[in-house]
Amino acid sequence: MPLPIPLKSTASLLYKYSGPANLGWLKGILHQHEIYLPNLSQLNDDNDGLPRLAVQSEQEMADFLWSKFVRAHPNMSLEDLQHQELVLRFNVRLHGPSALHPSLVGLLDDQLKDFRVYSMTKRYDMGNLWALYADGHRGYCLEFQNVGPLFENAKDVNYLELKDMEIPITDPSISQGHFLFCKTREWSCEEEVRLVLSRTDGRSKIPINPAWLTRIILGKAMSEENKSTIRAWAKERQPELTVVTTYYDPTQRAIRLREEEPQNSIAIGGKRFMTNQFGSSFGNPDFGKDVRSAFPKVFEVLPRVASALSDLTGRAHPNPEPNQRITVNLGLLVGISMFELVTLAENGFGQGAMKIARTVMETAINAEYLRQFPSEFDNYVDWYFVEKYKELSYVKEHIPHLLPSIDPEAIASIEKGFEEVKASFQKQNGDLRSSWCSLNLADRAVKTGFADAYKLINPLSSVFIHATVGGLARHFDTGKDEDRISIPPSLKYCKEALSGGHMCMCKMVETVAKTFDWTPVHSIESLAQDFSYAWANQEEKTK
Repeated sequence: MPLPIPLKSTASLLYKYSGPANLGWLKGILHQHEIYLPNLSQLNDDNDGLPRLAVQSEQEMADFLWSKFVRAHPNMSLEDLQHQELVLRFNVRLHGPSALHPSLVGLLDDQLKDFRVYSMTKRYDMGNLWALYADGHRGYCLEFQNVGPLFENAKDVNYLELKDMEIPITDPSISQGHFLFCKTREWSCEEEVRLVLSRTDGRSKIPINPAWLTRIILGKAMSEENKSTIRAWAKERQPELTVVTTYYDPTQRAIRLREEEPQNSIAIGGKRFMTNQFGSSFGNPDFGKDVRSAFPKVFEVLPRVASALSDLTGRAHPNPEPNQRITVNLGLLVGISMFELVTLAENGFGQGAMKIARTVMETAINAEYLRQFPSEFDNYVDWYFVEKYKELSYVKEHIPHLLPSIDPEAIASIEKGFEEVKASFQKQNGDLRSSWCSLNLADRAVKTGFADAYKLINPLSSVFIHATVGGLARHFDTGKDEDRISIPPSLKYCKEALSGGHMCMCKMVETVAKTFDWTPVHSIESLAQDFSYAWANQEEKTK
């Protein structure tokens, strides 16, 4: 039976476990942006990457050896070739294929030993791999995006019974290298993905795009000295690399991740403003433990979407268009607002977090709407003059004593600007509409793919913002007091705020990426998978 054809891995993220013995290699990966590929003799399994050859018949072995001899001696005369063929076939018949088989295997192995293999897996939470390849959790694990020309060649390993891996020396899969992606079933728990470098390539190291390496995960038993060293290398790296560490979750019986960066903010264009920790201390700091316990997965993955948004909004652009500048700043606003939302949620102010979720949602919707409908950009910008004119009108009507303190040229500029743009915002009866866009927010949400986010966030946030009777009722806990609203902290509405904000933040990453045609450090697909991972079955768990 022929060996199966290896298929490109569809995993969005790939992981490489390593021990702490050779940290110098890690520094090369982080600072020189290159990976080392060992040859077959350096792999853990002696049989790894080597085909299991079937014993051939006398005729098959003689034919195979003769074809190799002819190709190796292209200038030999016909008479000499005929003589050598007689000698070769006589020796095969004399010794027999079984006796010659080990020599044939050795000859083939010697030719294959210079193939180079980079072994990865699809998960970071595999205890057996931490034990075997990361020195009992004292090592580290690299997280790569499965993108780019290098990882286009990453293929899943096929796990077979030993008998099914036996192939004749003439099998074409040998020249095609299919055997390099086959292992026995005893290794199937590794879920391995491989990059293979041809033995004729000659390289042992391959350069990588720094953006492909997205995180470094430190083992839970790593020494503090090694942790400090790796954190320093990650901070010096360009771009700076996110560092997390594993811990064991006894409730879920699983390996989880915890942020390990010593700082609480991310550098954006030289300024620090957005947390990558999503941790806070406020009126109810101890309640944050309850929130994280109720929604553990979202706090595991939020740093990734924060990192992706921060990376995109912090990149330099040689000559950005005005609409691109607006998109970047809307992205920054989403990041800041999400920090505010998490701070409130972690302190048990779910209703307040829902109000911020409304800001996160509308900001992200506006950014995506302007991306999809660039003809609306002028109206978005020109609305500024309407807002300034309304402010000026309010001063004139209600606090006229402040007018002398306002620069007359500034007043004239506001009035002139308003006259130039007001026609774009007037209704048929001459009144000004209430927004820069002719579509209301609900319609913009539908057009931009935010319908689900709108349905989740807007009904709740609106009643809280406007303090309607319905909104007031949602503050009550009638089991405790029928006459007064309950006082935070509480888990109420934290789930809706966190999930709604998370959803919109993921979409904001996509908007910025598409605006500049950039690839984020964490792919759009992987962030969507993170969202599903964080919120799947959460409804039942928090009822």
